[in-house]
Amino acid sequence: HQALSIDPAASLLIPCNVVLEPAQNGGTRISIVDPRELMSDVRLADLAEDAAARLTAALELLDR
Repeated sequence: HQALSIDPAASLLIPCNVVLEPAQNGGTRISIVDPRELMSDVRLADLAEDAAARLTAALELLDR
């Protein structure tokens, strides 16, 4: 809780890898960990790339 009070982006370091927080413009800021950074094992590269593409597509839908 203390880390989140200092910087909400610290939540990216805990199990929840998608964070929603109020933006300065009155909207919502969305932070998502890049799964390619979390899954550095070469055996997981295809899975990580697919997950990254899906998350990017989801963010693009929300950015409309």
